[in-house]
Amino acid sequence: MSIMSHKHRFCFIHIEKNAGTSITHALSKALRIPHFKSWRYRGPFKGKGGLRAIDYINLLGREKYDSYFSFAFVRNPFDRLVSWYTYNNFGLPTFEDWLEYFFEYVKLDQMAYLVDENGEIAVKFIGRFENLQEDFNKVCDMLGIPHIKLPHKNVSKRRHYKEYYTEETLQLVKEKLSREIELFGYEF
Repeated sequence: MSIMSHKHRFCFIHIEKNAGTSITHALSKALRIPHFKSWRYRGPFKGKGGLRAIDYINLLGREKYDSYFSFAFVRNPFDRLVSWYTYNNFGLPTFEDWLEYFFEYVKLDQMAYLVDENGEIAVKFIGRFENLQEDFNKVCDMLGIPHIKLPHKNVSKRRHYKEYYTEETLQLVKEKLSREIELFGYEF
């Protein structure tokens, strides 16, 4: 779920399985802002989850969007995919089947959330899941609000992500997500 504030002039780009629910709940509660899935929210994105930067640009207009503080969190894509798989396997029997389905039908790589209509990064701050609380504290500083301890929401129980991969699935992910792996310097 996503959250935006005209009063605090920010847009949070929520990339699935990157602690976005925890971030949205924390900001919603601390700033008393209804998130887009809240019964109190009445805006144009009622009921919507993970909005991309381009969605906010289209809603606000480029000039207004650029005047807001936009932020998102990225995660090691190898770990993110396993987290998503263990959270919702779409009824598929294996991780390999799930990856094939994901890349054919879901196609929600992290870059899709972060870029504008020209494929350029359109987010002012990109934190890392691996440094979640520390980077979220930076967001709080940039918003001029006290630090908020993030709650743990939608946590999946699983083995270490490397245990899910075969050489074939590893190569598939490296090929499909090469841009985000390279841009953010992630390794298997």
